[in-house]
Amino acid sequence: MKENSIQNKAYPVPLIDTGQLALTANAVVQPFVETVWEIAQDDEELINRLRSLLSFLDEEKRYAEMFGMLQILYRQIGLDFTRELKTEFQNDAAFAYFMHIYALNFDETLEDFIAGVR
Repeated sequence: MKENSIQNKAYPVPLIDTGQLALTANAVVQPFVETVWEIAQDDEELINRLRSLLSFLDEEKRYAEMFGMLQILYRQIGLDFTRELKTEFQNDAAFAYFMHIYALNFDETLEDFIAGVR
């Protein structure tokens, strides 16, 4: 008689296409930063608050809240955010990776805009 082993077997982590997620994040960040930059018109406080908020949500891994906030902001400035993403998130790991990369790309892209102005 064969014994059933009661073990915690490691389940394989779902594979995610990090390259595609990074490309998609960059594609949706760029127009957002450009539009926010135009709207802010040298309002450093507004820019810094948005950067701090995204950074905080990323550090705390509060990606659902970040996603909801971005949906509202994109809608308010007339950009489409979710239509491009509907097929990207096949699991929680893909969603978390995308949101983390989005926050990093947002900060980098904004830095490029700031450096270009100063």
